[in-house]
Amino acid sequence: MWSNFIGETYECNIIKNPMITTPNKIIKSAKGTQLPSLNNSNIQVFRAVSQTINYMPQKLYKIFPNLIEIWIESCHLKEIHQKDFQFFPQLKYLEFSDNEIRSLKKDLFKFNLELRWIRFYKNKIYEVHPKVFDNLKKLSLLDMQNNECFNGAIIFKDRFKIFDFIEEIYKNCSEGNKTSNEIIESLKKEIIEKSLKISSLESKLNNITQCQNTELKTNESSDLQKFFQKFITEQKVLFVVMISFLLSTFVCLLLSLFYQCNKKSNN
Repeated sequence: MWSNFIGETYECNIIKNPMITTPNKIIKSAKGTQLPSLNNSNIQVFRAVSQTINYMPQKLYKIFPNLIEIWIESCHLKEIHQKDFQFFPQLKYLEFSDNEIRSLKKDLFKFNLELRWIRFYKNKIYEVHPKVFDNLKKLSLLDMQNNECFNGAIIFKDRFKIFDFIEEIYKNCSEGNKTSNEIIESLKKEIIEKSLKISSLESKLNNITQCQNTELKTNESSDLQKFFQKFITEQKVLFVVMISFLLSTFVCLLLSLFYQCNKKSNN
């Protein structure tokens, strides 16, 4: 048992590093010592601290169906999605401090109307959808300290103050308020993903070429090959355009800084 701000709860505390480094990894079982007469359905808290959990484990609800708190701290968690929480309508507390979450998407907490506490302390959040917290009428604590677009936290003793605080988050973290560094980081991510996609397609094309002498007819294989070659060419063009845009953005930033320095020296 563990005593915390919820009161007395029965929790699963992850000790052995699960090493979740790719998205959509399904957790099929959890082994550990249970108290007499208790089992996984009695567990209310899933806790992992200083582990390697880059992405939320999937189908966690099949192992722990009655969680009211998910606590993943200092685990290099990169992103969270609606599907990670939709089967936990009873969730009350989310703790994601000291991770690498960058954005909070629309309808993230659509199925979690019981949420009371949410902590994103010390992440890398630069974008928050302007309605992501709107349906959380029972929210009493929201911690957004030490993020890229916002630095603040509040315990809502006065229910009217929650609206002002959330509006301030929306104002500072909307899509239009991205900084140049954030835009470049976003483009870098897209370029890397596009590059991996092109490599994968080229590999598939090579496999098709090698299969020309098997059961596939030559003309069918040739058609498939032409299709993939055309698609890969289009992807490469798009890749070059994205690289060019990234370079031009960087040049614009340098010119802007140069102009500001000259202006200061003239003054």
